[in-house]
Amino acid sequence: MKDLLRKLLSERAPAFLSTYRGFRNRLRDKSAFEEINRAVKRAVYPKRARPVVASGPFKGMVYLDETLWGPITPKWLGCYEAELHAVIEAIIKINYTRIINIGSAEGYYAVGLAKRCPSAEVFAFDIDSWSRRQCRKLARLNHVDRRVVVAGNCPPVVLCDTIRRGETVIVCDIEGGEAILLDPLSVPDLSCCDLLVEVHEGSRESHEIEMLLNGRFSSTHDITRICAGDRPGRLTQQSDLDGRLGQYLTARATDEKRGDGFVWLWLTRQ
Repeated sequence: MKDLLRKLLSERAPAFLSTYRGFRNRLRDKSAFEEINRAVKRAVYPKRARPVVASGPFKGMVYLDETLWGPITPKWLGCYEAELHAVIEAIIKINYTRIINIGSAEGYYAVGLAKRCPSAEVFAFDIDSWSRRQCRKLARLNHVDRRVVVAGNCPPVVLCDTIRRGETVIVCDIEGGEAILLDPLSVPDLSCCDLLVEVHEGSRESHEIEMLLNGRFSSTHDITRICAGDRPGRLTQQSDLDGRLGQYLTARATDEKRGDGFVWLWLTRQ
């Protein structure tokens, strides 16, 4: 019954479902991660200093000081989704003029890429109102708010209007919505974009979406499949952070609380 209700809400009232999930998750995550957040702040950001990303592609980005979606410490430390660091650096090097982040949450990728790609326009879409508010705040903290456009839902017609042919990369994490949105039949200019898409955990539905995207884009894109690795301890460019946190705290602070089977697809135009 719960699964049926969730499916109906996701199809007919996605904004309401996202807002409800966001409120519920924020309450849960604030309680779950409060202790580890305090411990990392004491070790890495003394004297109540504002968190700054310590390593990785977005090193130096001023960050928020509150949990929104899941643990925030991997983002503070710069090891968040470490498997994607090489792809993020490739995106930065290509120097796209337009970056579209769909499912932007509080803006880790949208604002981070805006900082690293100073000539790019960045569009951050998220149906959760609190996420949009935090994304705007993060953009202001990093002085890129004039180049980061924050918006809500991104249906195919909006995506069509936002893409700039041959100059756009899309970073997408919308929990199954890819099956509808990322369809070249309804958004023809997708064939001219590069795309980084998260297809989530190893469920039958996510596997079907992965196969669907492979079928849709295999004739126009080279597709690289990236699998999530061992989460705890994956701290890149860590300098002295291991020494400051200790082995136990490092393992906890870098754990993204992910299940098995997370997969990303990096689709580049042929």
